Amino acid sequence: MNAGGNIIKAHPVTGNWYENDFVGVIKYNDASRRKKMADWNWNKEKIFTKIDDIRSKLNRKGKGRKITPKGLTNRVVDAILKQYRGLFDYSTAMDDGFLKLEFKLNTAREMDYIKALGKAVIFTDMADLTPRQIVETYDARSQIETDIKWLKNRMLISFMPKHVWKDVKIRAHVFLCVVGLLLYNYLLYLVDEPDLSIERLAGHLDQMRLGLVYCGGANAEFVIEDMNRETAEVFSRMRLGGSIPM
Repeated sequence: MNAGGNIIKAHPVTGNWYENDFVGVIKYNDASRRKKMADWNWNKEKIFTKIDDIRSKLNRKGKGRKITPKGLTNRVVDAILKQYRGLFDYSTAMDDGFLKLEFKLNTAREMDYIKALGKAVIFTDMADLTPRQIVETYDARSQIETDIKWLKNRMLISFMPKHVWKDVKIRAHVFLCVVGLLLYNYLLYLVDEPDLSIERLAGHLDQMRLGLVYCGGANAEFVIEDMNRETAEVFSRMRLGGSIPM
C-alpha cells in the first residue's frame, strides 16, 4: 500500500538492459489505472470536439486567410495532447481545390494503451533490494514530485518570491515554503483521510474561522463559525477544539 492508501501489486523481473544486469518489478496500481482511464475518456471526447470545430471552419468562404494543408495539420496536432498523439491517424489533402481532413482513432493502439494503464516497469542495478523496497523507493520519488508541484501553486504555497532578490532572503523564503509544505503534510497525517488532498485541506482550513463575540456579559467569548459537515469532520480529527481560548 502506498502513501495514498492504494494497494500496489508488483511482479519481480530480471534482465540485461543497456549491457548491464538489472533487477526490477512490473508495478500495477489499480487506482492509477482508473484515474488515467477517466482522463483518457474525458480528453478523447474533448479532442473530437476540437476536431469537429476545425472541420466546421474548412473551406469557408469570405475574407480572411485560407487554411493551408500544413496549417491544418498544425491545428490538428495542437488539438491532441502529446501523450495521446500516437493513438490517432490523420491526414490532410487538397481535392478539387477543397481542403479535406481524415481523422480517426486507431482502436488497436487504443486497446494497447488501455492495457498498459496503471502499469510501470521499474528496474535498478541494486540487486539486494526486494520488490517491495523497489516499489516503495519509486513511490517516495513520486511523492517528492507531487510536493514540488504544490510549491508551484500560486494559490497555495507560492514558491516564486516577490520582491526578493538577495540570496539570503531567497533561501529564507524557500525554507518557509518547505516548512509550510511539511505542516500541510503533517495535518494530512493527523486527519488520516486517503482521499483528502493538500488543496482540499487548504479549503477546509479557510472555512475554519474563530470569532470573539460579546453578548453583554462580563467577558467576550470565542466562538467557532458554522462549518459544513466535511470541514467539521476535519476540524474534529485535527483536535482543534482544545486549542480554543477559554
